[in-house]
Amino acid sequence: MTTRLHADRVWSRLTTATRKCRGQAFAAVPYFGKSGHRLLPLRAGDTLVVNAGKAAVARGQPAPEALRKLSRNGVRLYSCEHLHAKVFVFGRPAYVGSANVSAHSRDVLAEAIVETNDPVTVGDAIRFITGLPASPIGPTELDRLDGIYRAPRIPGGRRKASRGARRAKPRV
Repeated sequence: MTTRLHADRVWSRLTTATRKCRGQAFAAVPYFGKSGHRLLPLRAGDTLVVNAGKAAVARGQPAPEALRKLSRNGVRLYSCEHLHAKVFVFGRPAYVGSANVSAHSRDVLAEAIVETNDPVTVGDAIRFITGLPASPIGPTELDRLDGIYRAPRIPGGRRKASRGARRAKPRV
């Protein structure tokens, strides 16, 4: 059993783990941005829980177009309005951390995840995700979300901080 904290290349690790998953993948993450289907390339039979409540969608989370792409690929989509946790299971490894599924998370924010392959913890993570009080998101619901969705407003505008610029800041 191994457990590690990763604070570098968080999205590279999660995307790679998603692609390498040989079993069913499960993810619970409230924010799923427009690039979410590329960051988290889930496949048919996988499960994704997001916060698709009216207020969240009106704030730009999640992006219905990214969810629609996953739905067309056979991913089972659900909404849990009060979801705040970020939990991912890709077969054997489970990841728990701060990362929402967005380019902003990947490119700007300082994120961290804990990775474990402990069977008890992986099972607990799956039970957490599948036990959430969630409603299915189907084609009709996605159409409704399209009418509510407003692109998110990111503080400071649309500029992207380079990864090098973020690392150049003084350490704590």
